Amino acid sequence: KRNSLDALCDRFGISNAHRTLHGALLDSELLAEVYLAMTRGQESLVIDMLGESPTHHAQTATRKTMSFEGLALPVLAASDPPGAARLVTRLPAGESQIQAAVDVARAFGARQPEAAVAWSATLPPGPTQTLALNSALASWAERDPAAAANYAVTLPAGPLQESASRYAASLFGARDAPRAIAWAQSLPPGGTRARALTQIVSEWARRDPPGATRWTAAQ
Repeated sequence: KRNSLDALCDRFGISNAHRTLHGALLDSELLAEVYLAMTRGQESLVIDMLGESPTHHAQTATRKTMSFEGLALPVLAASDPPGAARLVTRLPAGESQIQAAVDVARAFGARQPEAAVAWSATLPPGPTQTLALNSALASWAERDPAAAANYAVTLPAGPLQESASRYAASLFGARDAPRAIAWAQSLPPGGTRARALTQIVSEWARRDPPGATRWTAAQ
């Protein structure tokens, strides 16, 4: 039996009676339901792919494992970012989880930036956490770099806060270096302030060397 979306719905007992016409949104919703049904009992679907060669009648088959995690999570992230975020930690650690976390954090950050950053900070320490947090901050900074930077510096003290504050300061500096510097200078004296200023000036120097040089000379 071919593994079309209709066939998958039949296999997992998902009603698709209302699918009289193909539509991206409806298909996405059905695919998400298929994914959820799969992850309740199994992580992948084994598909038999019969060869198309002249020896087809010999029924030589190649078995491949097709994972729907990479397909379903972006679908869920578009319509239900918190729901997609809850599924990220169910993926096996590694490249697929990192990519999923980054994609979900980006979509989550575009809709609920503060919640997205807070969620990213709850992930297990390591590349997945750092890259997801950066992705959420980047989405937030596209709309309000000052708010993203202000939130980053309020995270609990530690390596994650240091990384997040540096990255948010860099994003702020890339959009409006003079304003970002004024923001950094308003922070209490200490490591966070120094790191933010360093990142902003470095970003400014990369994008506008004469402007950064003039500012440095005036200090």
